[in-house]
Amino acid sequence: MSWFISEAEVERKGAAKLLAYCQSLAPAQIALQQLRSGIEPEQAGRTLASLLNEQAKQAEKIGQLESELQFCQIERNNWKGLMESHWANPVQEQLKKAQNALDEQTRRAERAEKSEQELRTILERERTFYPEQVRELKQRVAELNRLVASQHKRLEELTGPENPPE
Repeated sequence: MSWFISEAEVERKGAAKLLAYCQSLAPAQIALQQLRSGIEPEQAGRTLASLLNEQAKQAEKIGQLESELQFCQIERNNWKGLMESHWANPVQEQLKKAQNALDEQTRRAERAEKSEQELRTILERERTFYPEQVRELKQRVAELNRLVASQHKRLEELTGPENPPE
Protein backbone atom coordinates (compact mmCIF):
# COMPACT_ATOMS: atom_id res chain seq x y z
CA MET A 1 0.00 0.00 0.00
CA SER A 2 1.25 3.49 -0.84
CA TRP A 3 2.24 6.01 1.80
CA PHE A 4 -0.55 8.31 0.69
CA ILE A 5 -3.37 5.77 0.50
CA SER A 6 -4.96 4.53 3.71
CA GLU A 7 -6.07 0.93 3.40
CA ALA A 8 -8.75 1.47 6.05
CA GLU A 9 -10.10 4.47 4.12
CA VAL A 10 -10.21 2.45 0.89
CA GLU A 11 -12.17 -0.29 2.71
CA ARG A 12 -14.52 2.28 4.24
CA LYS A 13 -15.16 3.94 0.87
CA GLY A 14 -15.72 0.56 -0.81
CA ALA A 15 -18.19 -0.49 1.87
CA ALA A 16 -19.95 2.89 1.61
CA LYS A 17 -20.27 2.52 -2.18
CA LEU A 18 -21.71 -0.96 -1.73
CA LEU A 19 -24.25 0.23 0.84
CA ALA A 20 -25.16 3.31 -1.22
CA TYR A 21 -27.09 1.02 -3.60
CA CYS A 22 -29.21 -0.19 -0.65
CA GLN A 23 -30.08 3.23 0.80
CA SER A 24 -33.79 2.52 0.62
CA LEU A 25 -33.34 -0.08 3.39
CA ALA A 26 -33.25 1.35 6.92
CA PRO A 27 -30.48 -1.04 8.16
CA ALA A 28 -28.28 -0.08 5.20
CA GLN A 29 -28.86 3.61 5.94
CA ILE A 30 -27.71 3.12 9.52
CA ALA A 31 -24.59 1.19 8.48
CA LEU A 32 -23.81 3.84 5.85
CA GLN A 33 -24.13 6.59 8.47
CA GLN A 34 -21.73 4.69 10.67
CA LEU A 35 -19.19 4.34 7.88
CA ARG A 36 -19.43 8.03 7.05
CA SER A 37 -18.87 8.94 10.69
CA GLY A 38 -15.65 6.96 10.82
CA ILE A 39 -16.77 3.64 12.30
CA GLU A 40 -14.73 0.67 11.09
CA PRO A 41 -16.33 -1.32 8.23
CA GLU A 42 -16.39 -4.50 10.36
CA GLN A 43 -18.42 -2.77 13.07
CA ALA A 44 -20.80 -1.26 10.50
CA GLY A 45 -21.15 -4.75 8.98
CA ARG A 46 -21.99 -6.26 12.36
CA THR A 47 -24.58 -3.54 12.93
CA LEU A 48 -26.07 -4.15 9.48
CA ALA A 49 -26.20 -7.93 10.03
CA SER A 50 -27.82 -7.48 13.44
CA LEU A 51 -30.47 -5.11 12.09
CA LEU A 52 -31.21 -7.37 9.10
CA ASN A 53 -31.54 -10.41 11.39
CA GLU A 54 -33.91 -8.49 13.65
CA GLN A 55 -35.94 -7.37 10.64
CA ALA A 56 -36.15 -10.95 9.33
CA LYS A 57 -37.31 -12.24 12.73
CA GLN A 58 -39.93 -9.51 12.90
CA ALA A 59 -41.20 -10.31 9.39
CA GLU A 60 -41.36 -14.02 10.25
CA LYS A 61 -43.31 -13.31 13.44
CA ILE A 62 -45.76 -11.07 11.56
CA GLY A 63 -46.21 -13.80 8.93
CA GLN A 64 -46.98 -16.37 11.63
CA LEU A 65 -49.47 -14.05 13.29
CA GLU A 66 -51.18 -13.37 9.97
CA SER A 67 -51.45 -17.12 9.30
CA GLU A 68 -52.96 -17.72 12.74
CA LEU A 69 -55.36 -14.86 12.18
CA GLN A 70 -56.49 -16.34 8.85
CA PHE A 71 -57.02 -19.72 10.48
CA CYS A 72 -59.14 -18.17 13.24
CA GLN A 73 -61.21 -16.26 10.69
CA ILE A 74 -61.86 -19.43 8.67
CA GLU A 75 -62.80 -21.36 11.79
CA ARG A 76 -65.10 -18.57 12.96
CA ASN A 77 -66.80 -18.40 9.55
CA ASN A 78 -67.29 -22.18 9.52
CA TRP A 79 -68.92 -22.11 12.92
CA LYS A 80 -71.11 -19.17 12.01
CA GLY A 81 -72.18 -20.97 8.84
CA LEU A 82 -73.10 -24.06 10.82
CA MET A 83 -75.11 -21.98 13.27
CA GLU A 84 -76.94 -20.19 10.49
CA SER A 85 -77.80 -23.46 8.74
CA HIS A 86 -79.26 -24.82 11.99
CA TRP A 87 -81.35 -21.69 12.49
CA ALA A 88 -82.46 -21.61 8.84
CA ASN A 89 -84.07 -25.07 9.13
CA PRO A 90 -85.77 -24.95 12.54
CA VAL A 91 -87.58 -28.25 12.48
CA GLN A 92 -88.67 -28.95 16.07
CA GLU A 93 -87.18 -32.41 16.23
CA GLN A 94 -83.87 -31.30 14.72
CA LEU A 95 -83.80 -28.28 16.96
CA LYS A 96 -84.21 -30.35 20.12
CA LYS A 97 -81.48 -32.80 19.11
CA ALA A 98 -79.09 -30.09 17.91
CA GLN A 99 -79.56 -27.55 20.72
CA ASN A 100 -76.62 -28.87 22.78
CA ALA A 101 -74.40 -29.06 19.73
CA LEU A 102 -75.44 -25.57 18.73
CA ASP A 103 -74.60 -24.22 22.17
CA GLU A 104 -71.16 -25.80 21.92
CA GLN A 105 -70.66 -24.35 18.46
CA THR A 106 -71.65 -20.93 19.76
CA ARG A 107 -69.04 -21.19 22.51
CA ARG A 108 -66.42 -22.27 19.99
CA ALA A 109 -67.32 -19.42 17.66
CA GLU A 110 -67.04 -16.96 20.55
CA ARG A 111 -63.65 -18.40 21.48
CA ALA A 112 -62.56 -18.16 17.84
CA GLU A 113 -63.68 -14.52 17.70
CA LYS A 114 -61.86 -13.81 20.94
CA SER A 115 -58.71 -15.51 19.60
CA GLU A 116 -59.04 -13.53 16.36
CA GLN A 117 -59.28 -10.26 18.27
CA GLU A 118 -56.30 -11.16 20.45
CA LEU A 119 -54.27 -12.05 17.36
CA ARG A 120 -55.29 -8.80 15.67
CA THR A 121 -54.17 -6.90 18.76
CA ILE A 122 -50.83 -8.75 18.86
CA LEU A 123 -50.32 -8.24 15.12
CA GLU A 124 -51.07 -4.54 15.35
CA ARG A 125 -48.74 -4.17 18.33
CA GLU A 126 -45.96 -5.91 16.39
CA ARG A 127 -46.58 -3.72 13.34
CA THR A 128 -46.27 -0.57 15.44
CA PHE A 129 -43.40 -1.83 17.59
CA TYR A 130 -41.01 -2.48 14.69
CA PRO A 131 -40.95 1.13 13.31
CA GLU A 132 -40.52 2.45 16.85
CA GLN A 133 -37.62 0.08 17.37
CA VAL A 134 -36.00 1.20 14.11
CA ARG A 135 -36.48 4.86 15.11
CA GLU A 136 -34.85 4.22 18.49
CA LEU A 137 -31.96 2.40 16.85
CA LYS A 138 -31.45 5.29 14.42
CA GLN A 139 -31.41 7.70 17.35
CA ARG A 140 -28.86 5.56 19.17
CA VAL A 141 -26.69 5.34 16.07
CA ALA A 142 -26.88 9.11 15.58
CA GLU A 143 -25.87 9.66 19.20
CA LEU A 144 -23.00 7.21 18.86
CA ASN A 145 -21.93 8.89 15.62
CA ARG A 146 -21.89 12.28 17.34
CA LEU A 147 -19.87 10.81 20.21
CA VAL A 148 -17.38 9.19 17.83
CA ALA A 149 -17.07 12.41 15.85
CA SER A 150 -16.46 14.48 18.98
CA GLN A 151 -13.92 11.95 20.25
CA HIS A 152 -12.23 11.90 16.87
CA LYS A 153 -12.10 15.72 16.84
CA ARG A 154 -10.72 15.77 20.39
CA LEU A 155 -8.13 13.15 19.45
CA GLU A 156 -7.04 15.25 16.49
CA GLU A 157 -6.77 18.27 18.76
CA LEU A 158 -4.57 16.31 21.15
CA THR A 159 -2.41 14.46 18.59
CA GLY A 160 -2.57 16.72 15.57
CA PRO A 161 -3.85 15.71 12.11
CA GLU A 162 -3.18 12.13 10.93
CA ASN A 163 -1.58 13.22 7.64
CA PRO A 164 0.49 16.39 8.22
CA PRO A 165 0.63 18.76 5.21
CA GLU A 166 3.62 18.33 2.91
